[in-house]
Amino acid sequence: MSRVTVDFSNSDRFLRNMRDAAHDGLAVAAEGLRGKLKRNMGSEGGTRTGNKRYESSPPGSFPGVRTNRLRGSIARTNPRRLSVLVGTNVKYGLFLEKGTARMAPRPWLLRTMIAEKATINRTFSRAAARSAARRVIR
Repeated sequence: MSRVTVDFSNSDRFLRNMRDAAHDGLAVAAEGLRGKLKRNMGSEGGTRTGNKRYESSPPGSFPGVRTNRLRGSIARTNPRRLSVLVGTNVKYGLFLEKGTARMAPRPWLLRTMIAEKATINRTFSRAAARSAARRVIR
């Protein structure tokens, strides 16, 4: 018969290790989402034509890449209090996401998050489990 003994006499240390493992999982999952957001930019149109004129991506598709400013600005924060932010501080990122009175939306952030939900969850779970195993199991 196999037996496992779990000692919670030092529960503060255990909880700290679990929180740190969750932060590690969040960081890995957020970095994966950040990469996917960058790869989606320009993947459905929005290019320069032969005469160097820019043709925007069709409404509803991922935004095209004109200057690389938005794609280059996509970043993530370091995990704190079991949360992490992924996005941009470039103002027109919101205009592309939601549209304006003169432009139809080219959703890129929420659309990617919804499409990648399962991958984000799986990545988080695996990374947090690996981190927890390194921190707790000895």
